[in-house]
Amino acid sequence: MGLETSTVYFVSAKKCSLSEGVTSIFVYGGISSLVAIAVGTVVITQFNFSFFSKASQLSFFLALLTIPATLCAASLILLLTSIHEFRWFAILSIADAAFLLIFTILFVMLGQSGVNGALIAVIFQGLMSTSLALLFLRRRYHIHLVKPAIRLLWDMFHYGARFHVGKASNFANINMGTIIAAIFLTKEDVGFFAVASQTIARTMIIPDTLTTVLFPKVASERDNMDKDISRLTRLTGGITIVFLVFLSLLAKPFVLIIFSPSFLPAVPLIQILAIGIAVRSISKIFEPYLLGVGHPGRVSVSSIVTLIANFVLAWFFLSLWGLTGVAIGTTVAYFFGAYVLLLGFMKHSGLHFVDIFRFKQSDFDFILGRSKINRGIFPLK
Repeated sequence: MGLETSTVYFVSAKKCSLSEGVTSIFVYGGISSLVAIAVGTVVITQFNFSFFSKASQLSFFLALLTIPATLCAASLILLLTSIHEFRWFAILSIADAAFLLIFTILFVMLGQSGVNGALIAVIFQGLMSTSLALLFLRRRYHIHLVKPAIRLLWDMFHYGARFHVGKASNFANINMGTIIAAIFLTKEDVGFFAVASQTIARTMIIPDTLTTVLFPKVASERDNMDKDISRLTRLTGGITIVFLVFLSLLAKPFVLIIFSPSFLPAVPLIQILAIGIAVRSISKIFEPYLLGVGHPGRVSVSSIVTLIANFVLAWFFLSLWGLTGVAIGTTVAYFFGAYVLLLGFMKHSGLHFVDIFRFKQSDFDFILGRSKINRGIFPLK
């Protein structure tokens, strides 16, 4: 229910201490994990779905046990951004991936444990990453478990729940085109669209990384970040558009080299989706601002609007232009979601459209490192 995001916001905004943030992770992580495991166990044991015949019951029980391990590890690592420990956030994120690789080799390749070994590897990965994050926070910040305040837990839940709806919708958005293709088109079409969408989505690493950095920064300094966010919106948009233009022009040789001539039908899909991803990348910078000033619901509304538009338009254009129509529908849907985020940013920042998107001399000073605000936005710690 948006646990990892709400704890980052509350700690960054000084609405709770770091120790209270860690405690809330274990309280909410424990409650939600117990509920998920209990419900999952009932479903596995009481319902005879054909899906559960694809693996042993033990595999599904192990899959349920990955929930608390993964949830606590991911939340604690992300919590480091709330105290601007971005270097250690990167180190622990890399260590988290390394743990998965090591344990997978041990249990799957060497132990020959198959699916169960892979699930056990995920559990051990979560336990190791959780322990490492707690050790760091304990040694450097002397965190300790505290008695959770009911009012604080409720406020965290309320914030996280408002964001969670949008997060779930956004996950569906990423895969909506592929889902539509899977329902109405051939398996080859599904492959083409999956290649196109996953290739073009890699561009989102730029705004996604900025979101991780900017969210706690806005939460802690909300009154001073309006113009900085608008500047980063312009710069991110410019960089992303240049990259997407090159990717669109080189889409054919890229597909030939990375995949094979069989996937050439994905080329025009990449070029169409590039437009939507450019719009999505630009508007993505508004999300950490809205989250940081305490309006996660606006982000959720944007995701829901995009999801509905994505489904309706992709289905409608599919009947006109087939797989190309699905790509067009997905692209147009991103405009709707971006518009909702833009309205939210304009409302809460007080800036106008021209203020946000008109390039200024200070933008180029920022790029060249002559702006004093560089270090303020991207601290070296």
